Amino acid sequence: MEQTNTTHTYRRWSLGVMLIIVIVVGVLFIMKSRGGTAGTAGNGQVKNTVASDNFSPSDGGFTVHFPGKPDHSVQFLAGFDKNVVTPYQQNDYLYGDGPSVAFIATSVHYPSFVDVSSPEKIMRAALASSSATISGKVSTSTVGDFGSYHTLEYQLYSETANINVRGKYIFASSSLYGVAVLYRGDAPTTTEAFFKSFKLK
Repeated sequence: MEQTNTTHTYRRWSLGVMLIIVIVVGVLFIMKSRGGTAGTAGNGQVKNTVASDNFSPSDGGFTVHFPGKPDHSVQFLAGFDKNVVTPYQQNDYLYGDGPSVAFIATSVHYPSFVDVSSPEKIMRAALASSSATISGKVSTSTVGDFGSYHTLEYQLYSETANINVRGKYIFASSSLYGVAVLYRGDAPTTTEAFFKSFKLK
């Protein structure tokens, strides 16, 4: 199978900040595409993944329909198990659709020593960190369900970057998934289809 960009980055963060980097990368992508100045998060080898009606990464635990071929980045996160630093990873997928839109999917599978007893707390912490990192303001956040799993849907806007973010977190078992669309101006017409296409394996 044809392959894409995978960036390897190492982080030592709390639960609340684990899903922010992919949103930041989306913001940087749009800013750079519009002629702004932007760096990139992380560095390392890059893999390619093939776009399809049912994009299904082998290590992601989900399927989703991207409009095109996404870039794949890997973050190696560090938690503490009995005072021993123990790494685990987060997989991020991003597809830039033109200069003003980015589609994102991400997943992190928590190891057994991480306390996942409060899914809403974890999702709200992730949202708060995402918003703060891009100087955004949350306009809506709604707790719901995805079958038997907990969800948090949200909308936020970064005045600094002039970018809207519409997203959803899904907490299933000991895993946290995120899907989001970043855009300037009007939301892309494929936004609803993107969210509805997300399914857990």
